[in-house]
Amino acid sequence: MLFLLIQTIAAQWSTGLCTFHDYEGDYNRFGKALDNNPGWCGIRYSVLNVARITAMHGISASSCNQCLEFSAADGSGPSVYVLVVDQKGAEGLDVAQSSFAAAFPGKNSLDPETCRWRIVDPSKCGKICYADDPECNVGERNILAPAQLPPANQAPIGLNVGAVSSSSSSTTSSTSSNGASNSNSSGGSTSGSNLASNIQSNSTLNSTATTTTPASVQTVGQAFQIIGSNPFQSNAFIDLPYLYTILLLALLIN
Repeated sequence: MLFLLIQTIAAQWSTGLCTFHDYEGDYNRFGKALDNNPGWCGIRYSVLNVARITAMHGISASSCNQCLEFSAADGSGPSVYVLVVDQKGAEGLDVAQSSFAAAFPGKNSLDPETCRWRIVDPSKCGKICYADDPECNVGERNILAPAQLPPANQAPIGLNVGAVSSSSSSTTSSTSSNGASNSNSSGGSTSGSNLASNIQSNSTLNSTATTTTPASVQTVGQAFQIIGSNPFQSNAFIDLPYLYTILLLALLIN
């Protein structure tokens, strides 16, 4: 019944004011000391990608760890996916500053913006909460004290791949990196940060880079390829007479 209710809610947009909260700055200043004062959902900040979290007005335990898609109220800008971890006193959302800036590019983060949001599939918020049960359970509030929770590695912080969805694209890319998004037909998945651009650039460089080889080695390698076996590959095997024949052929080619 709860699952059906969440599905129904997920299809509906809510509208209100979006403000930013400097979760990233707080964590940079205080580090794991913030774990002693977690948000309403009881999740340690050290296990969260604090660039992709939000507080929401009027939440209950079932709202914790829900993935929200939010954007400008008129749908003109990109959508950003954030995780609900805290209660907001005023109406609307209180979003991490990096996510706020991605949803409202060129706007002053100090100015509230009218936004819309809805619950979406948890896969859109993959790799935001890095702890085990019970902290990262969708729809559950953790009531254990930080000292009672198992140790966990610090979560990486930033707008990783899949954090931002362009409203003008028709498909999303599927990736297994941090913040991965599943393929779907509702909106293109692109990164809203330099980090994602660097990831894509590095991937392109890795796929197109070649190793410079001395000319003599290249010539011999070509000879081996003509014969049909390249001994520079780890799975190639030839006997000595065959090797002499190939080397002679390489000399004749030169």
